[in-house]
Formats: sequence, structure tokens, C-alpha cells
Amino acid sequence: MTKTEGQILIIDDDPGICTTLSDILEDAGYKVKSFEEGRKALDFLRKNPFDVVFVDLKLPDMNGMELLEQIKLIHPESAVVMITGHASTATAVEALNEGAYAYVVKPFDLDELKTIVKKAIKEIRLSLENKKLIDQLQRTNRELERYKKSLEAAVEKAELMRQQAAEATEAKGKFLANMSHEIRTPMNAIMGFGDLLSEEKLTDEQSHYVNIICNSGKHLLQVIDDILDFSKIEADKMDIEMGECSFRDLLAIIETMLHPLAAEKDLKFEIREDIGLPANIRTDSSRLQQCLINLVNNAIKFTEKGHVYVNVSLEDRDNQPYIRFDVEDTGIGISPDRQEKIFESFTQADEGTSRKYGGTGLGLAITKQLVKLLGGKLTLTSEQGKGSVFSIAIPAGLDVTRQSRLDIHTTHIDPIQAEAEQPEFSGYILVAEDVETNQILVKSLLKRMGLEVTIAQDGNEALQKALVRKFDLILMDIQMPNMNGYEATRALRKEGVKTPIVALTANTMKGDNKKCIEAGCDDYLAKPIDRRELLKIISKYLSSKSEDLSKKIDPCKAQVDELNQLCSDKKSLDKQNNEEVINWSEIVSRGMDEKILKEVVPIFLADKKERLNKLTQAIEAGDAKEVKLYAHAINGGAGNVGAKKLSQAAFELERMASQGDLSNAEELLEQIKIEFQRFESFVSKADWVEIAKQEADNKKQKHLCSSINP
Repeated sequence: MTKTEGQILIIDDDPGICTTLSDILEDAGYKVKSFEEGRKALDFLRKNPFDVVFVDLKLPDMNGMELLEQIKLIHPESAVVMITGHASTATAVEALNEGAYAYVVKPFDLDELKTIVKKAIKEIRLSLENKKLIDQLQRTNRELERYKKSLEAAVEKAELMRQQAAEATEAKGKFLANMSHEIRTPMNAIMGFGDLLSEEKLTDEQSHYVNIICNSGKHLLQVIDDILDFSKIEADKMDIEMGECSFRDLLAIIETMLHPLAAEKDLKFEIREDIGLPANIRTDSSRLQQCLINLVNNAIKFTEKGHVYVNVSLEDRDNQPYIRFDVEDTGIGISPDRQEKIFESFTQADEGTSRKYGGTGLGLAITKQLVKLLGGKLTLTSEQGKGSVFSIAIPAGLDVTRQSRLDIHTTHIDPIQAEAEQPEFSGYILVAEDVETNQILVKSLLKRMGLEVTIAQDGNEALQKALVRKFDLILMDIQMPNMNGYEATRALRKEGVKTPIVALTANTMKGDNKKCIEAGCDDYLAKPIDRRELLKIISKYLSSKSEDLSKKIDPCKAQVDELNQLCSDKKSLDKQNNEEVINWSEIVSRGMDEKILKEVVPIFLADKKERLNKLTQAIEAGDAKEVKLYAHAINGGAGNVGAKKLSQAAFELERMASQGDLSNAEELLEQIKIEFQRFESFVSKADWVEIAKQEADNKKQKHLCSSINP
């Protein structure tokens, strides 16, 4: 047999035994090594493992049992066969107990010997294979455990990232909502007071300046709207509300709004309608209107002479009807290398264009995204120095074959301006407002409109008053102490009160209107409030008188705007460091006469002293929620009496408290106290009104210059 099946070691002091066993086992194909002394054999074993070891029970240098013990320590897997010349059951049992594989007695039975060796090697091989498998299994288990831990860590990290992403999205949404509220509230005052001033008897120069204020306010509001719209689109919070709308009304609004702008630059402006246009389309009319206004505004802005046309046509795309708007101008045009880039955010044709014409560079980016949300596409063809054509193509959304045709000969009329009459309002109104100065002014203005008014200090008082008396309409401010507008509305509905409730808030983010409706409000008006929308809401819920309103519409419009302002969360964001104690110009812009002002100021002083004490206590207690509440009240009241610096300090404290930050509360409180003392000292003078007027006159020229060159 040439194949080596195992390695055998023989340890016996009898050379004859060693030779005999070696011959037998080598003939059987095994590799054999023999030693006559135990210690030499152990030294060899330490370096060379053997499958089977034959050990004589009695050796000259050490006992066989002792040698057995040493071998099992060195190579536990080796099969040790004990050899003895005396058959003894006790000795055999002892050897087996010590770890021997077998026990043989001289003279040997060769077949038995071979069987023992073969069986031992087979078992050893099997044991080694099993050990390898076990080792491999253990290694695999360890690897799986590592993979498991890695997977668990990855899952945990993914969950953490998901939570962080959700929190970031929520934080972004809250930031957008807060920014919308904080910016729109003062813009409501700027736009409203500008409109009020424009209706007064003014000199030509004054009218020119007021127009500058109004136009600048509209431009600023447009910039703010662009930023908010861009943020909404980025946050995937842009609302698209598809519905059937009048094509004629849409075009009428575009022409009514933009024709005067083109006329100011002596540009020819026309809306050119192709034959076959449907009378109605299905889209989001407000967003489509926004897109067209953006494009036409740009065309007028970048065109110095010539024309701006809006060409409207019907076309077929993939067997679907599309409405195409081509806004064509003879303006400066756009170079080919800039035509793709102008649709990127905060990008214009070049830096010179930005300096000369202004703008944020967001209009086209927003328009492109809105058109996409409407299911359409915005494209451009332009030649520098000759003009541009911006084209919008959107689905008609309806089967145009079943639609009546748009009469292209009909004169465009603004459907809102077409309303010749508005009813005079009558009824009982509950106004929920927490600042006493605002309460007096609101009550005075509404009485002039022929309305009966009841004031509630907060949501809780509004609830109590509405439960004991029937009102025709409730104007519910959302931000109030003790119980806010949402809570008050829900409580009223729970008690079975069915009086119409209109929510007034500067929050205009996606979901705000839904939140108001879910709370139980019947309608929702965003700030700045559109005068015509407010008139629609009031006429919807209040009964009208039969007399003609034509002689009263102008003062009614002014009163509605003032009501809008006074029911809002007044926050002064005037950044000019005006050292005057009272801003008389702002008081005048509210239409407040001296009699009402002199009535309001003492109440303001008494009310704010109490609120100032509560504000101090809230700061000492570290209660950010209460600090925000009382700072908000002081801010609003101070703004209404023209105390600008006091209003500014209170606003800053309110802003910080809304973020839970009271780190500078004591410094701001000290500033509020100083400004309050300055105001109290100023109005204690007998001629304080005349002094305020004189200060306003002295600064008039400076303010006028600032309006011309902002």
C-alpha cells in the first residue's frame, strides 16, 4: 500500500516490540516512528503530531499513565493505545478513564491491532473534520453577528436620518409660516395706509409721493410673495387647486392690471386672441394668472419702446387641446448663452440688467415651476436687441369641442371692477381682540359703518359673550392670550353656536386655511387682506340695506382697510432709529383724529402699566410664553399710538420669546420701561399734540426724499 493513511508513534522499551509493530503497521500503509524512552518521545511529540500513539505501560524513565497524561495535554486529539504484558481489568479501566483510546495485551492479535488503528484514525479524521466544520460554523456565526450589528446600526442610522429629515421638513414649514406671518402683517399696514392716504385731498406733489409709496409697497409685497412662493415650491408645499374658470375673466384681469403699466411707458399693449378659443378652461386660475403677470411685467420692464403683446391660441399636443400664451415684446432681448440660465433661481440676464431694472431673479424660476405644476411647459425664443417671446402651453383641461367659443370681440372687463354696487352692511359683530387700544379704534370704525360691535378681550371672553347673545358675524383673531382663535372657535362649535366665524391671520402657508376650517371657521382671510375679498366675505354673511351704496363706497373701502389693519397682529418692523417719541405721520395715516387719540392715550397708559408689570413678572419667572403674550400686547398698543421705539423694543422681545430665548429679556425690558417713561412724560405735556405735529413737519422733507430714493 503506497498511500499513507496515518502517522503512528510507538513508545516501548522493548526494541523487538517496536520493530514488530513498525513492520506490521508500515506494511498496512502507515507512517511509523518509534522511541524506547518516554521523555524523548514527548520532546518529539511537542513538534510533531501523530494520529495514534502506542504507549507501554511500564517504561524505564517514566510511568505509562504519566506519559498518557502528558500526551493528552500536548495533543488531545491523538488516540493513545496502552500496551501491557499483564491482563488486568483494573489497569485497563484506569487507562481508559485517563483518556486512553484502547488497551491491548501482549502478545498482540494483529487483526485486532489493525482494526484498532484503522478505527482510531477514522474517528480522528472525522473528529478533525467535525472540528473544522464547527470552527467554520462559529466563524460564520461571528461574521453573521457582525453583519447583524452592522445592519442594525445601518437601520438605526437610517431611522435617525429619517427622523432628522422629518424634523427638518417640519422646522422649514414652521419657519415659512412664521416668516409669512411676520412679513405680511406690517405689509398690511403699509399697503392699507397708502390706500387711505391716496383717497385724501392731496396736492399734486403729495399725490405723487403717495403713489410712490403705494407702488413701492406693491413691489415689496411682490418680492415677498416671490420669496415665499419659491420657498413653498422648494418645500413641496405649493397648493395647486384645479377648477373650471372663465377664460374671459382671466384675460380681463391681465389686461386691467397691466395695461396701465404699459401706458406709463407709452408701449402698445394688446391681448390678441385666436379664433376657436374655448369660453372656459380647467386649471388653477390664480396660479396661471400669476405666471402671466410675471411674464408680462418682465416684458414691460425690459421694453423701452414698441409693444408688448399676449398672443393666445389653441393648439393640439398628443391629441390633447392645449392653450398657448405667447408673451411677445420688443425689448432688450437675451443672448443665447443666457437663455437657459435665466430660469435658474436668483439669476438675471447679467449684472447690468439687475442693477438697472432691479428684481430678485426669482420670477422666471417660480413661473417655470408653476407652469410645470399646471401640467404645462415654459419656453423662450429671443434675439438680443430685438426682443423676446416667452411661451406658456398648458392643458385646456376640458373637452373644447363641447365648449362655447370665446367671443373675441367682447371688451375685456375686470369682473371685480364690474360690480357696480356693494351692499351697506348691517348687523351685530363680535370682534375678539386682546389689546384695549385696538378695541376702541375697531369699535369706533365699525360704528361709522352702521354696525353694532361687541368687543371680547380674548378667546375665552369671546366664548362667554357668544354663548349669551346672538351675533350675526364673529371676526376671530387667531393669536390671543388665554384662549387662541382656534380654541375659541372649537369651543363655540362644541356648544352649538352656528354664527359664521371668519378667521383673520397673517399665516398663509399650506394647511393654514385647512386648520382654520377644521377648527370650525366658515371662512379664512389671509393678510394683507384684499379689500374686495373682505367685502365679499362681509356681504356674504351680513344682511344688506336697500339704499344705493354708490355715495358711500369710498369711505366704506377706507373703513374696511382700517378694520383689516386693526384686527391684525400689529407688529412694528420700522428699522429707522427715529428718536421722536410719537410718530405723528403714522397716527394721521390711520385716519385717527385728535379727539379719538386723546381718548385712547390715557387708556393705553393705564393698560400698558398693568401689562408692563405682568411682563416683568413673566421675565422673572422665566415664562417665555407669557413674555411673548405681554410683549405682543405692548407692541400692538404702542404701534397704534405712534410710539415707534417702544413698539420696536416690545416686538424684539416678543420675537425672542417666541423662540424660547430670554437671554436678553432684562435688557429689552429696561429699554421698554425707558421708552414707556419717555412716552408717558411726553403726553403729560399740555401741548403734546402740537409738539408731535411740529416734529412731523420738521421731518417731512426727509421722509419724502426717502420715498423717492429708497
